[in-house]
Amino acid sequence: SVPVSYDTLYGVSWSPDSKLIAFGCADNTVRAIEAASGKQVLQMGSHSDWALSTAFSVKGDHVISGGRDMSVKLTELAEQRFVDNVTSITPGALKGGVLALATHPQFEEIVAAGSDGLPKVYRIFREVKREIGDDAQFIADLFPTQGRVFSVRFSADGRRIAYGGGLDRAGELVVCSYDFTNEVPKALRDIMGKVPRTRKPEEQKQLDDYKLQGIREITRVAVTNSEIYAVAFSPDGAQLMAGGSDGKVRIFNSTNGTLL
Repeated sequence: SVPVSYDTLYGVSWSPDSKLIAFGCADNTVRAIEAASGKQVLQMGSHSDWALSTAFSVKGDHVISGGRDMSVKLTELAEQRFVDNVTSITPGALKGGVLALATHPQFEEIVAAGSDGLPKVYRIFREVKREIGDDAQFIADLFPTQGRVFSVRFSADGRRIAYGGGLDRAGELVVCSYDFTNEVPKALRDIMGKVPRTRKPEEQKQLDDYKLQGIREITRVAVTNSEIYAVAFSPDGAQLMAGGSDGKVRIFNSTNGTLL
């Protein structure tokens, strides 16, 4: 047990080697500690509001954090150095606080989700010089859901994404495919790096076609009388567990949404 900060902690995540634990704080900081000793190894204070979610990069050398300030930020672990925003710095690029993050098990990509109910996929690392109006690391929107998204997860093979949320005691669970066997091709990353209004119609079509190749909705389940606060795939990806505001954990078939 380690006392940290002075208020609620949010968005706990494990490093890939299970040696570190990252979390966000109500004092706007993101921190990481050694799991064995409790020693603090990271403190980052670049969020301007509560830090609500965290995730590690695939290599475990960076921490990604989402906040109530409607941003996703990248921090280098070894030097405790804030690197940059993953999301666009253009006002209004995100419509609400970022409550949930998940890292792809193989690619340096994340899903960020939260108050606006629309999860988005981003590349973690920027490759082009930032321009006002760009959203260079954005890959694709997923599918909107009812209310806020409180939890998002990749399956172990990275081929599916599940997320859950809700509003006013009405919950929803969504599973979609992420059928990509490689990271985003360089030619498409170059297009993504452009300010959206400067892209040619044929370039935008290439991005739209890329999404259609790998991202499709598989199943959607309405949950009555309970928002969904936590989701997790079984190791083989066949089942999906969902914890709700009614205190129940439900198990679903992750392909057809049947309650098991």
